[in-house]
Amino acid sequence: MSITEVRESETLDFKELGDGTLKILQYKYPSPEFDDAWVYYLFPEQQNHKLGGAGYIYYIQDQEARAALVRKLSEKYAGIYGVGQYSNDANFQRYYWNLPDKRLIIYNDFGAEAAAQFYYDYEFIETINAGTQ
Repeated sequence: MSITEVRESETLDFKELGDGTLKILQYKYPSPEFDDAWVYYLFPEQQNHKLGGAGYIYYIQDQEARAALVRKLSEKYAGIYGVGQYSNDANFQRYYWNLPDKRLIIYNDFGAEAAAQFYYDYEFIETINAGTQ
């Protein structure tokens, strides 16, 4: 999907973020999971600004509440896709699933005090990995 197609498919007000290499559309989302939620659509330049990833970020300062949401989401998707893989480093605790056409990642981001769930297509992941090498 293009940026225009995503804008036309959403009924919520949005903000455009990002620079020339990564365009982002941000929407405030009335989430059933948590009050302060945002939807993000990611359009990398290397994919001609076509949709490469999308997800939700829940800004939760309380560490226990954030961890509880990460567990809830991880259990939900484990029921759909099977048990996810777990990874932990200095910044993120995450569960992820490698699906046929995309990767789903549930994050607990300690620095940003946020939980997130994102779907990334594999071309987007390769683009990001190439940029960090």
